[in-house]
Order: sequence, then C-alpha cells, then structure tokens
Amino acid sequence: PSDLDGATDARLFFRIPLIDRVTMDEIRVSVDAALSQFTWRKILFGRDVTNGSSNLKVDNKSMTFQGALSVAGGPMQVRWVEGFVRGPESSRIEVSGTLNEAQRAYLGLDLGSTVKGPMGLRAVSVSPQKGVYRVTADLALNATDLSVPELSWRKPAGAEGKEIGRAHV
Repeated sequence: PSDLDGATDARLFFRIPLIDRVTMDEIRVSVDAALSQFTWRKILFGRDVTNGSSNLKVDNKSMTFQGALSVAGGPMQVRWVEGFVRGPESSRIEVSGTLNEAQRAYLGLDLGSTVKGPMGLRAVSVSPQKGVYRVTADLALNATDLSVPELSWRKPAGAEGKEIGRAHV
C-alpha cells in the first residue's frame, strides 16, 4: 500500500495439500518478517509513525506485530496481536513510551499550560470477539508539571504523580 515504506526481510511458508478439493482449514500459512526503517502514514490519529523497527509474525491463528517506532521523533514500543480464531480477545494493542510536549501536540493532545514536560504512557486497548471494548491508560507524571490555575492547584515536575484511566465502550 502507498501508506507504507521501509525494508522487509521475510520468510514465507505455505502448506497446501495436493488433492482435488482443498478446504481453507487444510491450508497452513506462516510469515516471519523483520521490518526496518518503516513509515506508516496516517495510522495514529491520522498521523504518521516513522523509524519503525519490528517483527511481524502471521499464521492461521493470529498476527503479532512487535517493535519500536517514532512518533514526532520520540521512541515508542508497540505490541499488536490480532486473533483470527474465536477467543476472548480479537485484538490487543499495547503502546508504551514517553510523550513530550511536541509529541502530544503532533497527536492533537496539546493541553496548553495545564501539562508541561514529559509524560510516561502505557496504554492497552482490547477488542473482544463480542462485548465491551476496553482501553486502559497509565500515565507516569513524576517528571510532568501539572497546573489548574482556576483551582489554585499545581503539581511541580519532580513531585510524585500517577494517573490511571479506563474506558469501556
């Protein structure tokens, strides 16, 4: 696709029985790929991720994408598992890293003077086969300066701080 650039070193395995009538259950597929220097345009809130280096494994049961990438120049770790068979989760995406002010602005998450400095992030999104979609975000705010002047409240950078958010949709 035109939204992807980069280099790939891949091993593909196909097992197809040599019989007259083959069902999809009889075909085996396996992919093991190393992706490097990849760019995926408009994948994250309509924004690009760059400098990707990851492993991609695909078989009849699932796809696992795991590695590092950059968002607005800052490193992030990603693990994405997509299930192709019935199970409790059809999709699970985990993202971790540190978002600085430029990265938050790039992602459309600029909170102005309320939030300044780096913010640690670990987010997990789980999509079940049926039922409630879940998102959890843990924010490490020790190095972040937070302020709400309207409430005369401030947490300076260096003071301990943590926030956990959960959403069920």
